[in-house]
Amino acid sequence: MSFGSLQREAYRNALSAGDMLEHIKLARPFGNRGTAYPQIQNIAGQSIISPNNSDTDTINGGVECDASGCETAYHIAIGKSPYDFRTQRVTRYGARSGRLQYNLVTFGDVIPGQRRGRSVLLRIANQLIQIDRYTEAEIVKAVIQSNITLFLETAENADTTGSNDPMNNLKENSDIWDRSNVNGQNTETIQTEETQEQQLSFGPGFIWKLPTGVKANLPESKAPVTQFWDFLQAQLKVVSMGVGIPYEVLLKCFNSNYSASQAAIQSAARGWKIATDEFAYKYNQPVYEQFIEMLVRQGIIECEGFFSDPIRRLAWCSSIWKGPAMLNIDPVKNVKASILAIESGLSTREIEAKRLYDNKFDAVIEKIGTENKRMEDLNIPVYTSSALLDALATDDGLDEEDQNSNDDGGTK
Repeated sequence: MSFGSLQREAYRNALSAGDMLEHIKLARPFGNRGTAYPQIQNIAGQSIISPNNSDTDTINGGVECDASGCETAYHIAIGKSPYDFRTQRVTRYGARSGRLQYNLVTFGDVIPGQRRGRSVLLRIANQLIQIDRYTEAEIVKAVIQSNITLFLETAENADTTGSNDPMNNLKENSDIWDRSNVNGQNTETIQTEETQEQQLSFGPGFIWKLPTGVKANLPESKAPVTQFWDFLQAQLKVVSMGVGIPYEVLLKCFNSNYSASQAAIQSAARGWKIATDEFAYKYNQPVYEQFIEMLVRQGIIECEGFFSDPIRRLAWCSSIWKGPAMLNIDPVKNVKASILAIESGLSTREIEAKRLYDNKFDAVIEKIGTENKRMEDLNIPVYTSSALLDALATDDGLDEEDQNSNDDGGTK
C-alpha cells in the first residue's frame, strides 16, 4: 500500500473507532545493503485493550503511562476471537535507539486527561439506530402490501363499520377464526377441512367462481407513507448537525442556489481542514521526521546541526501537509479570486495550485515550459498571461443582477 492509502485507512479507522495505533518500523526494500526507510503498519484502535480487560493505576484503556502521565507502552489484543485472546505489551519508544515505534493517534472529542479517542458517530448513534429501524419498517410494510392479498367477505364477517376496509373486519370478527371455540365445540378439524376445500390460489389468467354469499375485497394500500421522506430528511438534518457537516454535503445533493451550495462546501471544507491538519500532525509528521533522520544518518542528505541542535532539527523537519482540492462549483470565480490573492501578496502560486486543482506548482510550471516550447516549434500560438487576463475580464454570461436572481430561483 502507498503512503496515501495508509493515510486514508488510518483516517477512516480513527473516525469510526476514535483512535488507531501507528506502528513505524524500519525496512530495507532493496536488500540488506540498501537504504533504510520507515515502514508503516496500521493497527485498529479496537485492538488496544487493557490486560484481562481491567484498568489499573498506570494502565487505562490499554494505554500505559508513567508517573508524569506520559505514554510509555500500549497493550494490543492478539487472538483468534474476541473471547479468546491475549495482550502483548509494546513500548512507545525503542529501548536502544529511543526511536518512536508505536504512536497512538486519537481523534474526535477528547477531553484533558482522556487517553482514548471517541468516535464521531457517538454523537448521532441514537438517531442512526432509529432511522435504520424506521426505514426497515417502512420498506417491509411496502413489500408486504405490494403482494396482492385477497380477503373473502361472507355474511358472518360482513363490514359493520362502514369503512369498507377488510382489515377492520378481520380485527372485529377475530373470534370467527378461533377454531377452538365455535358454539362451545372444538371444530378445529372441521374448519381445517373446509378451509382447504375453499382455499384459492392466484396466477396469471386464473378465474375462480366464488361460493354464494362470498365477496372478494382487496385491502387498502397505505404504503409507502407520503411523509416518509419529509421525516427522514428532518432526521438527516439532525445527523448533519451532530457530525458538523452541512446537510447538502452529507447527502451530496446540491439542489439549492449557487450561494447556498458554495457556502455549504466552504463550511464543510473549513471543518475538514481543521481535522486533516490535526491528523497530519499526529500521523504523518512522525513518519516524515524519521524519514529525514534516516536519510541524514545514511549520508544521503546533509542537514547541519540536525543531531546537535533540537531547534535546527525542528526547522529541517518542518512541513506543510495539504489535503485534496476543494470542490469548485464555479471555477472561473475561484481562479479570479486566486489571481487577486497572488497579486495582493496574500497567497502563493504553489498554495493556489494545490488548493484549486491539487497540483504541484513546480511540476506544472516545468510542464508548461515544455509544452510552450513544443508549441513554438510547431508554430502554434501560445496563450500569454495578458491574453488570460483579458479572457477572465470578459463577461462570463451572467451579470450581478442575473446572479442575484438566480440565487433566488435555483441552481445555476
